[in-house]
Amino acid sequence: MMMASNTMLEDDKSINNNNNSSSVNEEELQKIINNNNNTNSIHTNNGTSACSSLVESNGDDRSSMVSSSDDDGSFEGRQDDIYHHPDFSHRGMIHKMKSNDSSSSSILWQFIKQLQPQVDLLRMCSPIFIMRPISTLELYTYYTEPTLALKVLREMDSELDRMLCCLLFSLISCSNTFGDSFEGLKPYNPILGEEFHAEWHSSVNEQQQEEKSGEKKTAMWLENWLSNQTSQDQERMQEMLKECKTKVTAEQVSHHPPISAFLMENEKCGWSMKSTFQILAKLKMNYVDLNIAGKHLLQVDLKNGETEEYDFTLPHVYANGLFWGSSTITNGEYLKVKCKKSGLTVKLNFGSGNDVSGSLTDRKGKTLLNLKGNICGKINITKGNSSDLYPSTLLPLIFKSDLPFFEAAFCKSLPFSNELVVKPLHEQKEYESRRVWHEVTYNILHDNKDKAFDCKHEIEEIQRAKASKLKLEGKTHETKIFKPTGHFSKHQNIPLYEK
Repeated sequence: MMMASNTMLEDDKSINNNNNSSSVNEEELQKIINNNNNTNSIHTNNGTSACSSLVESNGDDRSSMVSSSDDDGSFEGRQDDIYHHPDFSHRGMIHKMKSNDSSSSSILWQFIKQLQPQVDLLRMCSPIFIMRPISTLELYTYYTEPTLALKVLREMDSELDRMLCCLLFSLISCSNTFGDSFEGLKPYNPILGEEFHAEWHSSVNEQQQEEKSGEKKTAMWLENWLSNQTSQDQERMQEMLKECKTKVTAEQVSHHPPISAFLMENEKCGWSMKSTFQILAKLKMNYVDLNIAGKHLLQVDLKNGETEEYDFTLPHVYANGLFWGSSTITNGEYLKVKCKKSGLTVKLNFGSGNDVSGSLTDRKGKTLLNLKGNICGKINITKGNSSDLYPSTLLPLIFKSDLPFFEAAFCKSLPFSNELVVKPLHEQKEYESRRVWHEVTYNILHDNKDKAFDCKHEIEEIQRAKASKLKLEGKTHETKIFKPTGHFSKHQNIPLYEK
């Protein structure tokens, strides 16, 4: 859920270009559309270049967002290898560009020169070297990966134990925030109507991978809980974990402001996670403050037929060292998980150096547990004054062996027990994320910075042309998957969407 590094800055060629886009006249608009309709090819492994039309004259909002390629399957077998490249092996597909020159510093300086108090950070040009070759929609999928804590959530009989599992799930996501460079920091801003579809499949080789790496992929106390189950329950849960699939659906429902709608659901494990979010960025002296504003709600169908909902407030992300000092990426503000049904709330405050401290309280504000540590190391849990008010099976396992509640070490051998399955490019629709951004991704991976910038800029120009075309025709964008609920988030008043 770190995720907030995603939309640090809008992918625009320049502030002036963006400010003028809303006033483009019909003649200029048609020229842009005609120019881009003349390009209709896409990269193959031999380096053939092309970026394509995102606007079609029939008026469909998104029917031709990228080149469709030939319908004979010309993508097949030639495009997907870049998504299995070793540089994409880390969860979140964190990519560091291999550069032996000093251009990064000069590019960054050009970027920094745009940082002024009155400048809208979401309308600034992003240097290619800070780009991460993945769409925000796909990146959010990685940072909400369904770990073991989420998969067995419904199996927990105690509401306190279920809250502990939700907290562990969110801490694992937050642990992916920290870094020591801006390089490879920012994913692509999704274009209007962009979609991402995928499934998380359980990995059948998890135990072999774990033995090979020598690292645990989840908390030891959770593994101990699983081993303490009856043989019948163990067999049932192991079968469930082996076969369960988690479906992911995401759509960019608005571009200005950039709002994304997201749904992750696992029918076999009995839960779903719904998010509608907007990335807000503010310049504060020597750092950029990024906030994933919106609503993030996890719904769990309990074994007794009841339903529980967990509301997540995600921490901010700070990109430090813009003007002086070391470049670091850290968490800020706080992480909060609240269950309205049980009345349990956990709030963790982030301090300097990714230190965390906080407590888990009940409906009356009584402290059940205290937590303290570092998201990059270990976080320990201790009893509060009222810890005995709620039954728990997990707490004795933690306290008996003096185990940390959370340890960053088991987040390093990722992915956990999942494999993200995405359709190959030739089977994707023109508006699906990897298809939309393939040209840019290809060139970033092959260190063709200039070509990557040109392709990215062309997509952005077409995006602006499409927005202007809708405005000239008096039309508004119609979402395809998610629909507005008419409700708004408590924080920042973000309009909410649901499938």
